[in-house]
Amino acid sequence: MLGGSEAWQGAGLANSQTARALGPRLPARAYRDARRVSSIRWRTRLRIGGVNYARRQQYRRLRRTVAAGVASAATGLMALALVSVGAISLAVLLLLTAVGLALCSRHWLRLARRSAVGAKAEEEVKRALMALEREGWRLRHSLAWRGRGDIDSVAMAPTGIAFVVETKTRAYDDRHLAGVREQAAWLSRRRRR
Repeated sequence: MLGGSEAWQGAGLANSQTARALGPRLPARAYRDARRVSSIRWRTRLRIGGVNYARRQQYRRLRRTVAAGVASAATGLMALALVSVGAISLAVLLLLTAVGLALCSRHWLRLARRSAVGAKAEEEVKRALMALEREGWRLRHSLAWRGRGDIDSVAMAPTGIAFVVETKTRAYDDRHLAGVREQAAWLSRRRRR
């Protein structure tokens, strides 16, 4: 069970204002750690602009889609040039490569669409959880962690109990539940540091 503001500090979620507000109960190391975490969080927000993991994944996949599409078009044009010169066998080889790159581009486009659906769902969950903030809950979204992806949302009740929220748009199976348990255990271990 995570308790009070020390849970957020241990999880790397405290800011320097929290550390100062808690006053002399915290050792000097806690002030230093809170300032360090706050500056890291600020730099991270500047770098990614507060965009969730699924949206960043969508952008990466779209870049791959464009790269594969451009390579496919360039290879197709080279194949046409070789046909006009008379190198038919090499042109066929390049044409097959162009088709393969086009299929690769199509694959990345499909994955980018799936990521867009996930990003939209995470944004909707974020809006839905905002109502809890008026009741004293503390919310954090798109937290980086050592595993694959991110922690979609963490909601901490005024009583100190924290909940990890994983957003899924389709099926939610045991594999996803195991991942959320691993995220919660990781946050709990970070709290104890």
